[in-house]
Amino acid sequence: MKNLAYRGWIGSSTNCLLYSLITTFSVVSKQFLLMNNCINIFFTCNKLLE
Repeated sequence: MKNLAYRGWIGSSTNCLLYSLITTFSVVSKQFLLMNNCINIFFTCNKLLE
C-alpha cells in the first residue's frame, strides 16, 4: 500500500514538473516570437526610412 502511494506521488510530481516545463517553454517561445516580430518591424522601418 505504501509503495502504491509512493508511486502515485512520484507520478504526480513528475507530471507537475513536465507541465511546468511545457508551460515555461510555451511562454518563452511566445516571448521569442514577439521579440522576433519587433526586430523584423524595426528592420523594415529602418529600410523604409533609408
